[in-house]
Amino acid sequence: ALPICAAFPKSLPEWFIKLFTKKGDTVLDPFLGSGTTCLVASSMKRNSIGFELEEKYFNICVESHLY
Repeated sequence: ALPICAAFPKSLPEWFIKLFTKKGDTVLDPFLGSGTTCLVASSMKRNSIGFELEEKYFNICVESHLY
């Protein structure tokens, strides 16, 4: 896998998602990267939308069966 320079633990987006949303809400991730935020949102019963300009990072999500 390609290194993601802004990788972070799942607990970070989980904290913000719990604080600012409720089940069924939609989380926007404008810098998708490896998809951690969208993955956490899904596990917390939230919808998510992620944008990624770099095809190589988007492909990481696809290969991981995230989308």
